Amino acid sequence: MNLTSIILLTMNEYARTKECIESIKKYTNEQYELIVIDNGSKDDTITKLQKDPDIQLVCNEKNTGFAGGCNQGIKLAKGNEILLINNDTIVSLNWLTNLRKVLYSSPDIGIVGPMTNMALPDQTMEVEYSNVAEFHAFAKNFNKSNSAKWKKTVILSGVCMLMKKELIEKIGLFDDKFLVGNYEDVDLSYRANQAGYSLLIAGDTFIHHYGHSSFTKNNLDISSISNENRKYFIRKWGVNPEKLIYGMDRELIMNGVNNGKRSKLILFSHVCTKDYITGSEKYLLLFTSELQKYFDCHLVVPNEGVLSEEMKKRGIPVTVQFYPCLWSMWQPHGKLMEEYKRLEQYISPIAKLIERLNPEFVMSSSIVNVIPAIAAKKAGKKTAWLIHEVLTKNNFTKQSLTIINNHTDLLIGVSNAVLEPFKELVSLIKYVMYPSLDEDINNIMNMQESRRELGLGAVNKQIVGYVSADIIAHKGLEQFIKSALLICANTNQVDFLIVGHKTDIKYFNQCVSLINQSNYKHRFHFISFVKDINKVYQGLDILVVPSLVDEGFGQTALEGLAHGKAVVAFRSGGLGEILSLTNNEDLLAGKGDIYQLSNKVMWLLNNDNLRKQRGEKNKVNAFQVFGIHSYRQRMDQIVRALDDSENHRTRIYPSNLIFPEGTLLKGSGPTIYLIENNLKRPIVSQESFEYFRFQWNKVIVVADKELDQYLNGKVVDHKRLFPLHAPKTIYVKGSKAAVYLVKSGICYAFSSKSIFSRLKIDLKQIINIHDQQITDMVKGLPIASNPFEEHELVAGKLYVRNNGEVYFADQTLLRKVPSNQELKHLKLDDLQTVPISDTEFYTLLKGRPLYA
Repeated sequence: MNLTSIILLTMNEYARTKECIESIKKYTNEQYELIVIDNGSKDDTITKLQKDPDIQLVCNEKNTGFAGGCNQGIKLAKGNEILLINNDTIVSLNWLTNLRKVLYSSPDIGIVGPMTNMALPDQTMEVEYSNVAEFHAFAKNFNKSNSAKWKKTVILSGVCMLMKKELIEKIGLFDDKFLVGNYEDVDLSYRANQAGYSLLIAGDTFIHHYGHSSFTKNNLDISSISNENRKYFIRKWGVNPEKLIYGMDRELIMNGVNNGKRSKLILFSHVCTKDYITGSEKYLLLFTSELQKYFDCHLVVPNEGVLSEEMKKRGIPVTVQFYPCLWSMWQPHGKLMEEYKRLEQYISPIAKLIERLNPEFVMSSSIVNVIPAIAAKKAGKKTAWLIHEVLTKNNFTKQSLTIINNHTDLLIGVSNAVLEPFKELVSLIKYVMYPSLDEDINNIMNMQESRRELGLGAVNKQIVGYVSADIIAHKGLEQFIKSALLICANTNQVDFLIVGHKTDIKYFNQCVSLINQSNYKHRFHFISFVKDINKVYQGLDILVVPSLVDEGFGQTALEGLAHGKAVVAFRSGGLGEILSLTNNEDLLAGKGDIYQLSNKVMWLLNNDNLRKQRGEKNKVNAFQVFGIHSYRQRMDQIVRALDDSENHRTRIYPSNLIFPEGTLLKGSGPTIYLIENNLKRPIVSQESFEYFRFQWNKVIVVADKELDQYLNGKVVDHKRLFPLHAPKTIYVKGSKAAVYLVKSGICYAFSSKSIFSRLKIDLKQIINIHDQQITDMVKGLPIASNPFEEHELVAGKLYVRNNGEVYFADQTLLRKVPSNQELKHLKLDDLQTVPISDTEFYTLLKGRPLYA
């Protein structure tokens, strides 16, 4: 039986919610469940909703935003399709029946939405009704199933979206990095397009939308929130969202904006934990998110979990295929090679997967993740190995080293401690890639708020904490407790917080028994590992990391430092490295030495001002050494190593149809073609050629067979409908002095002369058009303080970094120009270069280098 899970978000405004729910109950003939997520209502909304037995109600203390609330509802949904609808809407006759008919009319359709009076342009129509009764009369006549009124689109409004649950399983939940509301629906629609799903507007279905009730009635600054979310969307995708909202470049978006211009990289994670995320998974999440700016990344995991869900939200495709780990690679023993040979049955399926996805590069994460590396070599791919662990040295270590040496071209370690055992592999290229800090770490929650949320509100003492995703023997809980008991004997002004999953329950119970046998049981508090680990750090005075094995790095310690906490740790591999690099050498105890550990903690507890000063310095040092800017500088060397491989040194154009955007080509005939959107657009006449300020010295002559690889696009003709038949990127002015950038038919003003000057716009390229043509165009937000943060790249320009590297803006990508040879070949050598800072560079998407 089909079941539709209808999800409704509320935040005060019960009258609107009631009207919406009543209309759903009255006009829905399909089987459905109704899930209501309340985002912190302060009026009588919750009390009244609790009286409705047909509602599954979830009450949040705070506003979790559109994305957060929808995600909560989706996780609770039992239906095979999800319907998200605003609480300030009214539905009418046949609404859901019609939407479902559209959704299941083809297997490739992922999301459908209705027409309404207030939504995105393609879904909005003018109506003449003036009250609810007239609306229902209008809808009764309008809501008659008619496939001739269905229309493909690239984006659907979150006002009302019906989607197959399988789509969410494939592309992930809403991205909760968006603030409160706006652009989450654009993001989900874009991800659905990238995954190959079709989106349809049900032009035969109409609902009423009052519009922006939650923002208006709850005093939310819709303009400010929209601006921040728009910037985030551009940082994430490199695309102006207006293109999607107004349906510009429709075919290009459906087929992939950067198709063929970026190399593909597959990353294999060794684990994907179901209910939480480990340090190594957190590392891989950031690592992949940053690599996504250079490559089309694809993650493979052995099972679904938090990591795969977070990757999907970031627009990174995920494939689930089981492959076991070889744990003896990390701590080798006499049966390592025997266990290694048993893995042969798993290699062929992974090799076939790699061949099907056809990446240029494969990266295996964790020293125990052997199968992907072996399979990649079998498939003839360049292979990198990302290692988090410190390899145990013993009589069998050489076997592990041999396996790695035979199956990788590039070794990346999360610390020098990780790479130390590989020094003897002289020919193997090695790089250190320290972890980084999440840009979103903030301290808006103070210590007391944090303690209240953690259930520690009554604790007014200093708190020393132990944090580990998994409580297992080598994470040192026993040593933490023993040192804590020593401290208890010296002071009654401190309590202890233990946070983590009881992965090894037997070991955990043994540790707890030490507490129970003491007189200090009341001073220990236990919390399972929480999703928002930041609030744990905020509630602590001191963090202790007593790892008994040589850690690859120590993400927990780094996060504690970043939150401004004093951190005490055992000198264990990369853990010692991080404390030394942040000037905390004096807070390292000998591995396993509980007396040294307790003494260092007591020293901090007895020196309150010193401890606070140390915490403040730790925050500064942590961000200076391990902040995102330093991380991206290190990432540069990894990208260069991959770009310099043989795969990239082939002549990659004009084959594969990846001449840069804006190139002028000519075959043996007289017609000159403009390359845009991977299509060749015939320029109809010399008059049009000169009108659009093209230059004859920019035309590249190619063989007809090379030109014939491109499909024809719309003609370039100044006498036809503007801007449809104009180049995609032009500069125009009317009778006044103002100059506008027109991109994909959307008109952008420059807010100042300095922005105009910074982009080095050639005045000879400005086209004079009628004022009415400017008036008639869709207007985008003005290009203001930072064109690289507020807008996608201005295509067809050369950009230069602080280090002298030159890049060409090809559609939404920066493509490195290795030498003047490429500039001359593409007739770009006379362009002025636009300087960009490293901060700007790192936020922009990159494509394949341009090799001549």
